[in-house]
Amino acid sequence: TRIGTSMFKNNEYKFVVAIFFVAILARLLWYLFFSAYVPNSLGGTNWESFPSEQDLGVSGLVSPDFNQVYDPAALMILEGKGFADRDGNLTAYVGPGYSFFLAMVYSINGPDLNLVRLIQIFLDSLIAVMIFFLAKKIYSTRIGVLSGLLYSLYPLAIYQSVLLLTDGLFTFLLAVYMSLCIHFLLKLERNHLVKTSFFISGVVLGLASLVRPNGM
Repeated sequence: TRIGTSMFKNNEYKFVVAIFFVAILARLLWYLFFSAYVPNSLGGTNWESFPSEQDLGVSGLVSPDFNQVYDPAALMILEGKGFADRDGNLTAYVGPGYSFFLAMVYSINGPDLNLVRLIQIFLDSLIAVMIFFLAKKIYSTRIGVLSGLLYSLYPLAIYQSVLLLTDGLFTFLLAVYMSLCIHFLLKLERNHLVKTSFFISGVVLGLASLVRPNGM
């Protein structure tokens, strides 16, 4: 597990910067130059699977889940009405995590979907860095670099990074959870148990479960 340790100590920041740069560049190129030409990659009429006679708001039609649940609930949260549907009725139709995320982003510049996608791209690029650290801790620096670059260029991850669905945020929180667990387990093996360690990990897993309950 110590292969490449000395190289890592001297060049850790270079690996992190390189992996993050490749990841965010690939996602920005996809978003800015290619996604508009691929069906459903940004939402639109092909997503429509339910009648949408109702007002869709400023965002237009993105996806059934976004237009009928996540976006309305985010706007209701900003109005102080809690996690509610378009009529202001409290709901438990889906987990509230993604709507709260949208509400935080909307609070910056209104319901700006471009900003939501850019933040998701940033978070997904951080996953590649976390994968690097995980693989480096468990195996070696060389495998860490390879793993981080593979995720950076993984087509499905690139595609999903701009979807206005729960996948991106859920995957990010799950990656944080796994990173914390591995970090704390390695400390436990070396008899440096911090009592709050697994509580922190549990909080992150709880947040992931609020976005998608299958995180449990």
